[in-house]
Amino acid sequence: MTPLEWTLLFGAAVAGTVLSALFSGMETGLYTLNRVRLELRAGEHDRPAQILANLLARPQRMLAVVLLGTNAANQLAAWSIAAMLHAAEVGPVASIIIDTAILVPILLVVAEVLPKDLFRAHGDVWCYRLARPLHAADLAFRWVLVGPLTEWFGSGVSTLVGGDASQDQTARQRMSDLLKEGIGAGVLTASQTNLLDRAMQLREHSVSDVMVPWDTVHTISVDATREQRQAASDSRWSRLPLLDCSRKVLGIISVLDLDAQPDAAMTTHSQAAMKLRPDDRADVSLRTLKAHHATIAIVEDDQSRPVGIVTVKDLIAPLLAAATP
Repeated sequence: MTPLEWTLLFGAAVAGTVLSALFSGMETGLYTLNRVRLELRAGEHDRPAQILANLLARPQRMLAVVLLGTNAANQLAAWSIAAMLHAAEVGPVASIIIDTAILVPILLVVAEVLPKDLFRAHGDVWCYRLARPLHAADLAFRWVLVGPLTEWFGSGVSTLVGGDASQDQTARQRMSDLLKEGIGAGVLTASQTNLLDRAMQLREHSVSDVMVPWDTVHTISVDATREQRQAASDSRWSRLPLLDCSRKVLGIISVLDLDAQPDAAMTTHSQAAMKLRPDDRADVSLRTLKAHHATIAIVEDDQSRPVGIVTVKDLIAPLLAAATP
């Protein structure tokens, strides 16, 4: 083999490895791309942004391009390395050992793991720079019909398994991108963004996550004695569930009312109690309490048995904890 042939094979191996790294990185970069910034740039007729937006609008086509590019580049690198080993008169057993023990781990790190990590961190810059070459690869794959066939096959499999590859970005993902864009533009600080992100996470909490269990709740009976009323006034609670003789909840009573009118009938101070379920979402329950101008609610199970109480402070506790330095 001539020196020129060695140079061409070595160059092909390097080119295949580099291309494989770029396509692998683009796969991660496209998924982590800031969609808000992309829409803004595409709206300003930025050509790379328009190319990326068109690909992201058709996920099957995007996957076909990056996966076909990755596999073609891997094949080029593998063929070049195999040809060089054959030219060097390396035996079959030695070739397998070299491929398995040396080349495969190196290519895995250089052409797969490292590019994905780098594009995850710098995708908002690098994806735009590589948009035109990616578009050229898309046109090439479509010209030889490999791209459309792969895209149609992926769509068919997705339909069979009941998936939806064209699902739109969720509202929460879009809000997260907006917050990141706010940091990048200097409009929001990191602490403000963290607070807003925690506010969105309230929807992941249920009432059962933040309520006070019923067995630890201080209650008061409708026939409470003066001593029991005094004990209620001395407790740490500002409002207490009022129970009848059968231990059923009649309503909510304010400790301040007990202090102001210690001799009045208990039912005089009672107010209707809001009822919530343990599996109710925290953010929905918070809006319900605010809509009814209530600060406390009784949490009941499916048999209308009290299992706890929850206050507005309890519902926003995750948010307050996040804001506490």
